[in-house]
Amino acid sequence: MPGSISGPESLSPARLKGRRILLVADDSAALQWVGDELKSVGATVSFADDAHIGITKVLATLEASRPFDLVMISMQQMKHFDGFGMTRRLRERGYRGPILGRSTFEAVADVDECLGAGCNRLIHSSADGPELIKVVEQLLQTGQADELGFESIAKDGLPEQESIDRFQELLSKLLQELIVAVGAGDLATLEDLIGHVKRSAASEGHVPIIRRAAEFEQQLQRTDLELNSLRRAVRELTSLCDQATTAPGDQT
Repeated sequence: MPGSISGPESLSPARLKGRRILLVADDSAALQWVGDELKSVGATVSFADDAHIGITKVLATLEASRPFDLVMISMQQMKHFDGFGMTRRLRERGYRGPILGRSTFEAVADVDECLGAGCNRLIHSSADGPELIKVVEQLLQTGQADELGFESIAKDGLPEQESIDRFQELLSKLLQELIVAVGAGDLATLEDLIGHVKRSAASEGHVPIIRRAAEFEQQLQRTDLELNSLRRAVRELTSLCDQATTAPGDQT
């Protein structure tokens, strides 16, 4: 499982105090780990190990006028139907709170389908504790989905400047390593680096970068892969990353 939240940057046990969160996944180990992380910072966590149970729990809280503050859903196939179907059904039935989709984003279509179904934000399944809690906090602080539009946080919301700076620094490092790996023809390192870019972009809500990184991953699987096409893909990804990490006031 991803690393725990313990470490030099301790997290306040009250950061999510009073927040009611539903976790939906058929992976009991993942449910337990994510639940423990959220409970450690004060959240009240409920669980559902299939989509049908999850929908039932959400609707019950809506009827009681005490909806969950956030629902986190595994986008993979579960009993009855997958996370995409569950998200669509929740939106159709009136749940307007934040929905966080949890996925590996193996295909470009996963990103579009998550957002199209009604997710506010995406997070990679391998995200560690601090990253997970940061994304949950951002969603809870921004407000309800009907105030912002389902995709606004992922596509248009800018994180605080400190977070932008950290993300830009990380991307710069990863892109330099990508250039070196392309020059060496090191496909294994390329695949690992692209996965890192994708996970980092997911944690900050940069959907276009997630899409482009997923396309790059698919390109690496081709049997007729050419070095020039890889170089072009790196240039395109670099340009996209530059755009995503440039503050509006810095654009010319």
